[in-house]
Amino acid sequence: MDPDIVVRLRPPPIPVITITDLTDFLPPANASMNTRDIQRKYFSGAKAYDVASNRQRVLQGIDSLPNNIVRFIYSKNWNSEPSNVKQAYCDIAHRAYETYQERCITFNQRTS
Repeated sequence: MDPDIVVRLRPPPIPVITITDLTDFLPPANASMNTRDIQRKYFSGAKAYDVASNRQRVLQGIDSLPNNIVRFIYSKNWNSEPSNVKQAYCDIAHRAYETYQERCITFNQRTS
């Protein structure tokens, strides 16, 4: 694998993604959904890092790699990041989860 691609797919150490980037694609939760599962699946620091990495991939015009290779690179990059970078992505993921919860509460109040 070309080491240059690994570097080019690494997102900036300070997240440039927004809370909206992490929440817009999700449906509103309802009472039957397990919010712990939602938090683990969609709102981890690693997930936020993946979203940022994918944005970097689009900006770099790297779209010819198979998804399994892309996922491997994202994982390798995430595992090699220093703790302060991981914490920055965890922080934005946590804020996104709080925003998502508020959106769900509002949605459930309107539909009740």
